[in-house]
Amino acid sequence: MGVMPLNVPNGWNVMWNHFSEIDDVESLDPNNEKEWLFLVEDISLFRRFKIKGKDDIDIDLGWYPEDDPNGTFKIYVIRNYDWNSPEEIFYSRSNKEISNKLKEIFDKYTL
Repeated sequence: MGVMPLNVPNGWNVMWNHFSEIDDVESLDPNNEKEWLFLVEDISLFRRFKIKGKDDIDIDLGWYPEDDPNGTFKIYVIRNYDWNSPEEIFYSRSNKEISNKLKEIFDKYTL
């Protein structure tokens, strides 16, 4: 299983990315802990630093609760490090939906 290919636009920094390329989390065996070890809170973090008068933006992807087969992916969009008031939050158990939402968010917040 490799890392999900993502088209990260210019101007974004990949702080870390461990978004695994799987077809469907529903296909994972809930009784096999090894299959769930990659589903952690800190899967990916992308950052656009403040330039041209625009705010810093973080796109944070994680699995909540960590390692839990009943959990879900969450994407948080954070402006100027204000983690208490996310700009957007998106939930899904589908890699495809998460990948599509990341593209949408990149498009929306890319200068």
